[in-house]
Amino acid sequence: MTAVKPIGGVRSCGLFRPRDIEVVWHEQRQAEVTVSDGGLAAEVPLAEDKSLYTEQLRQWHGLWSVEHELRLTAPAAEAAPWLDAEFLQRAAEEGVTARVEMLSGEVLWAGISPRFGTERPLYLAAVERLSELSPRQRPTVVLTLRGEDCDFAYRQKQE
Repeated sequence: MTAVKPIGGVRSCGLFRPRDIEVVWHEQRQAEVTVSDGGLAAEVPLAEDKSLYTEQLRQWHGLWSVEHELRLTAPAAEAAPWLDAEFLQRAAEEGVTARVEMLSGEVLWAGISPRFGTERPLYLAAVERLSELSPRQRPTVVLTLRGEDCDFAYRQKQE
């Protein structure tokens, strides 16, 4: 297992229903990812420099796993798709697959892997509405998604 840490925060993120993702894996972890029409579950403009994606490698009784956490922050006025009851229920029960564009320009797919395909998505861990600390700051909504897999996020091949 080779660890390659994602660098920087998150620039943008699209959340997709796992059942609408098709992945064709090739040698050396290269893959073609396609999304069926209507597969986008939510995409919200993010607050600048407040979102992040982390991977934590764990070993439990000799077995390795990777915990994926995606913490997305958006202005409250823009976050209506995240607060939709149907979206929240699906994210909690079925999970989501995320296309994450890092500030570095790197594109990651979280919630897919060579071993499990889309069977290990990210699940809703929390949704918070924050009033922020000063009157000048606009309220934000923070959506936290987590998943566990045996591999790191797939890095989309740069063209």
